[in-house]
Amino acid sequence: MIGQRSGTKEKSHFKIKWICQCFGISRQAFYKKMNLCKKQKSDNQKLVKMVVDKRAEINQATLGRKLYQLLKQDMNRHNIKMGRDNFFGFLRAHTLLVAKQRNFTRTTNSNHLFRKFKNLVQNKVPDQPEELWVSDITYLRLNGKNAYLALVTDAYSKKIMGYHLATNMKASLSIEALKMALKNRKYPNRKLIHHSDRGLHYCWPEYVKILQENDILISMTEQYDPYENAIAERMNKP
Repeated sequence: MIGQRSGTKEKSHFKIKWICQCFGISRQAFYKKMNLCKKQKSDNQKLVKMVVDKRAEINQATLGRKLYQLLKQDMNRHNIKMGRDNFFGFLRAHTLLVAKQRNFTRTTNSNHLFRKFKNLVQNKVPDQPEELWVSDITYLRLNGKNAYLALVTDAYSKKIMGYHLATNMKASLSIEALKMALKNRKYPNRKLIHHSDRGLHYCWPEYVKILQENDILISMTEQYDPYENAIAERMNKP
């Protein structure tokens, strides 16, 4: 058993070394980039909440240009540095930019025909490891090259259970991260929920099959962003 764990650790070490060699960066730079991505994701989640809360506070869902000035003080307090143009780009990227004088009914952000699963967590805060996993894909820019990092994170311990880095968005990106996470489980008999967005990667039949074969419950958000709820707040706390 000890030898098996040692082999897994060495394999993980080799993968990180291989990734660094491919992109011509040091291990220190790799981990620094990962930490930066985590901070950016945390800042984004906080800013989304600020926007939603502020619009609800003044009961004006279409608030746009004045919103930046209203949130500037809160952004500074959370050390979120963003100019007005980037702020509106942020709103657009998170479907928070409302068009003027247009009746618009928002539909679910899922442009595929595969099955979408219900949200089983709804602000659930786990009280032990391997009770809730959150999966996500992060875009990276390394030495001028595009890359995508799939992560499976334990919501209680914040430990990265599995990851996979690739230069494309094939289904194997998230599948390989999930397979690594399953190998790293310490409590395989514990009831586990896998939470993600409703994107194609997590609705892909092979991905769903792996979860079901391992008796893992599947939970998905109503939006594309898995960090729209209190789970992410716990994960992103320092």
